[in-house]
Amino acid sequence: MSEDVPTMTSDWRTVWSEVDRRHQEAKDSQGALEELFERYARLVSAERVAANQVLFESLDEDDETRRYDALAIINRFHLTEAIPHMRELAIRRHGCSSTTDLRAILSLSEPSAARSKAAR
Repeated sequence: MSEDVPTMTSDWRTVWSEVDRRHQEAKDSQGALEELFERYARLVSAERVAANQVLFESLDEDDETRRYDALAIINRFHLTEAIPHMRELAIRRHGCSSTTDLRAILSLSEPSAARSKAAR
């Protein structure tokens, strides 16, 4: 018997929070991202749909670390479904409206600085 999407969405939120908490306590922010990559890679199709919903919603959050994690996962796994959400983020945060502007913003979302900056 399979879980429904709301339950799986809640599960991904719980996993994400737990991973962040553990790695924040250990002062290992990069480790959190690596673990999130590993956990996302193990998700089956229906679980990924639910996790993607959470990732896309996180792009609207004020939490910079959450947004960064979401962008890193989106980039690592080439989640093209995120493009409309990322376009909205670029417009909202940077006033971008053209594809060239959007590409410039997306190129900045490479893993490194934001997690360090967030001082986990």
